[in-house]
Amino acid sequence: MLNYVDEQDEPTNAIAIDAFESKHRITLPDSFKQFLLQNNGGRPHPSYFAISGLADSHFGNIQSFYGLNSATPGYDLDTVMEELPSSVPHGIVPIAHTGNENDQLIVDLRKPHAPVKFWDSYPFWGNNIWNESYLYPVAANFAALLASLKTDEEIGLSVRESSEN
Repeated sequence: MLNYVDEQDEPTNAIAIDAFESKHRITLPDSFKQFLLQNNGGRPHPSYFAISGLADSHFGNIQSFYGLNSATPGYDLDTVMEELPSSVPHGIVPIAHTGNENDQLIVDLRKPHAPVKFWDSYPFWGNNIWNESYLYPVAANFAALLASLKTDEEIGLSVRESSEN
């Protein structure tokens, strides 16, 4: 369960969130909007999440959630959305960087309740051909993701292993 967030961006507001939604023709889940209002991105503690069905890894690690108007373009939600290749379907919204190359957590606004999924983007980058098989279930929705976050001890990583990741 999420305990706290550090390294957040400057606070945002409902007007900025509405402008982002209008620009991208989407409606973010209420729980994610509330997270942006309270934290506006940042590094969560704890940060590990379970990934269903990914052969080489059962857990991922959130490097940072994206925020609005971030001073760091790579962590700015609007910049990340603008840089998505055109082959990415409308309704796929990256919400966090996992620290592994270009892998991200996304909310899938194409589905009821906007489930959170892990986007294994390694096979995508280079050919930019979208394939649904690159998405792996993580949580039923954003609130469930926050409730499911685990520490390295809870997932069985030693301190040495977690510092190498």
